[in-house]
Amino acid sequence: MNYDVTYQIDGEERTDRVDAPDAAAAAEAVRAAHDGPAERFELILVHLIEDTTAGAVEADRIAAS
Repeated sequence: MNYDVTYQIDGEERTDRVDAPDAAAAAEAVRAAHDGPAERFELILVHLIEDTTAGAVEADRIAAS
């Protein structure tokens, strides 16, 4: 699944898109990528990016029932 992870490093807000199995893994992947002695990481938000293709396929399946 894809997640947008919003965070601050040294007061600067950023967002990274991450492919991870769950929100916790997405947050950890971003934190680990920016884990440096001079950087102060603060997690703000983890947002699941919905797969509109999967939703459309499910809607078509339900409509066909």
